[in-house]
Amino acid sequence: MVKGKRTRPYGLSIRMTAEEKQAVQKRIKESGRSQRDFVLHALLSIPIINNYGLQSLLPELRRVGNNLNQMARRCNQGKYPAYVEVVAMRKELSELWQSLRQLNREHL
Repeated sequence: MVKGKRTRPYGLSIRMTAEEKQAVQKRIKESGRSQRDFVLHALLSIPIINNYGLQSLLPELRRVGNNLNQMARRCNQGKYPAYVEVVAMRKELSELWQSLRQLNREHL
């Protein structure tokens, strides 16, 4: 066959371990599709989820977790956190919650 007349002239190649290849071949066989149809269906039908926004929230989440741990440690020692600390923590949690809600809206 002449290459110029192919309807699908482009190829795609990936590298995988023997275990990965075996698992993929098993799934292809279970699907009842050809390898090409299985791979195309998997690549074209799965929605893409960009988690970049979540990565940017991780430092803020860690900071909130550290602050909560410090407050819990003080409570366990019989000391109570200062009102200012509780208000600041509530504000941080509210901002984090709003950021998570915004990300959720963007991915719907």
